[in-house]
Amino acid sequence: MYAKSRKMGYMARKNISRQLVFMPSLNLGGQWMSKAGFVIGQTVRVTVESGKIIIEQ
Repeated sequence: MYAKSRKMGYMARKNISRQLVFMPSLNLGGQWMSKAGFVIGQTVRVTVESGKIIIEQ
């Protein structure tokens, strides 16, 4: 098992009323993903639960 700490960022989008809305955003990338077995172009499954995001091959 391998744990990484990341800081939640944000992304800004305009909603249907053209109002700016800020949403949480998380950018992942690095050699550690290759070491975990992920490859470029691969399809992954993302499961979201309360307080948890799981990314699987």
